Amino acid sequence: MENLPQKKEKLLLEAIIEQSSKTELIKSYSTLSLEKIIKEKMPSIGLLAKVHGEEVIENAVGVLISDLNESFDKNLSRNEIEEIIAEITSGFSRNLTLEGIYLTCREIKYKNDTIKITVNKVLKALANHQNNLMECAMRINYSNHLSHKHQGNRSNNDALEKQANQIAKTMYITGKLK
Repeated sequence: MENLPQKKEKLLLEAIIEQSSKTELIKSYSTLSLEKIIKEKMPSIGLLAKVHGEEVIENAVGVLISDLNESFDKNLSRNEIEEIIAEITSGFSRNLTLEGIYLTCREIKYKNDTIKITVNKVLKALANHQNNLMECAMRINYSNHLSHKHQGNRSNNDALEKQANQIAKTMYITGKLK
């Protein structure tokens, strides 16, 4: 039987489109981390918008921000939610992933000092997420670089050892090494 690839975790967009409940999202994405977002190469909202359309992505972001707002007794107005959605779905924020936005919203909920959310707090948290994601990507790349470098050294050492053995054999045969 053919080796089938392991089923990847469903993209958050699919779960939102299927109208998964808030608790289903929490259960499904409880292990979400920066590393996972990077290693699984989750698509940016810019890419998702090209594939699924702007409106679908704006609605998906709206679901995430509205869920966050519900956790804080709906202290954001509809206009403030729409402002956050517009900020996220335009400009540099299009590099964010829905999973990254979800992770950021979850982190905002866990902060002890967050009593009331504001547009500014949400946007700052997303900017921090973006910075943390870049730092994490650099750490992963550096770690991969080091592991490949050491693997390369081992193969270089093996090659050098073979070459040295061949030279020694040649020198022994020709009588230059006794």
